[in-house]
Amino acid sequence: MTVRKRISRILAERYWRVRKKEKKQILDEFVKTFGYNRSYASWLLRMLGKRRVFYVGNKRYIVIGEKRSQKGIRKREVSQDKCFQL
Repeated sequence: MTVRKRISRILAERYWRVRKKEKKQILDEFVKTFGYNRSYASWLLRMLGKRRVFYVGNKRYIVIGEKRSQKGIRKREVSQDKCFQL
């Protein structure tokens, strides 16, 4: 793991355990250190390393939060055929 990921994971673990007042200080430190947008930094601290389990039908999917990658992200147009109507 890179140094940035290690520091992020350590701060995220601290962030999960503390109350709101201390979270603000950790978030300020994180934003100042890495230069991330504040809302992205708070999302990253909340989700980094956490496991989420999703069930679709009978299949179970486990997602482990990691840093978002900017590579390969493109806006895609969705045709009306693929949209669900409620």
